[in-house]
Amino acid sequence: MSIILKSEDYNKGISEEIICFGDSLTQGAGATTGLTGGLSMPSYLSNILYPRLVQNLGLGGQTMEKIASRQGAKPIYITITGNVLNGATDVAITSISSQFLSWAATTAGYASGIVNGVPCLITRTVVSTVETYVIRGANNSTSAIPANSIFYPDSAFNAKDTIQVFWWGRNNVPTLTGLDTLIDNAIYLMSSPKRFIIIGVLPAQTEIIGTANYNAIIAMNNTLRNNYPNNYVESTPPTTLEMADLVYTPTTQDNTDIANGIFPTGMRADATHLNGFA
Repeated sequence: MSIILKSEDYNKGISEEIICFGDSLTQGAGATTGLTGGLSMPSYLSNILYPRLVQNLGLGGQTMEKIASRQGAKPIYITITGNVLNGATDVAITSISSQFLSWAATTAGYASGIVNGVPCLITRTVVSTVETYVIRGANNSTSAIPANSIFYPDSAFNAKDTIQVFWWGRNNVPTLTGLDTLIDNAIYLMSSPKRFIIIGVLPAQTEIIGTANYNAIIAMNNTLRNNYPNNYVESTPPTTLEMADLVYTPTTQDNTDIANGIFPTGMRADATHLNGFA
């Protein structure tokens, strides 16, 4: 069920910052050629909207649930060893409802936030494919943290008053059930006026018209469009006029791809990601 938006939700608010939450498509994987000059979508927005601040919070490989946790739309419940913080020493997180810092790389990830009223830092590391989450309280805190306490990330708090861009779901295909609910929750958490853009789930190169994956994607995209018609951006292939505006001449294969309902080969970095022309 979609949220009923009021007229003031579309009015300009105080903050002009834009925060983009997503996966590798948002992060900019593959955007090495074309009109954007190798920039990610958020970086390109930053250039054309300068001096407005645009943050890229895309993490490759993340599912919609992990992205929603970083945005605040899905609560993060944690349990730590001994149920108490240990001063300047990291404490192992023994249970976490969403591995919200997990992504395609093995580099360490960090998230500051609040748990049980205490400012904390969560760190995610990977050693020999084994992933570990630990937590440390600010100011050498030794506060008690009851089991299944909610960790509220600063990324969620800091985004509440901004303009937000949501490009979620690519890594959940074909099981997209619940994406509309997560988007509803994300918007509910935003301060009014609620200013946001939802980008439709992008079909991969093999997910052409008639395939089960294509049908699942289109069904969810139709739901998102119907729920938020004034805020929805299609992930459909470019038109002839749009390609001309990009100074892009489609090949025979490109035209076949477009007829099949997917972005053309020449605008792709691989089967999943787009290059700078798109």
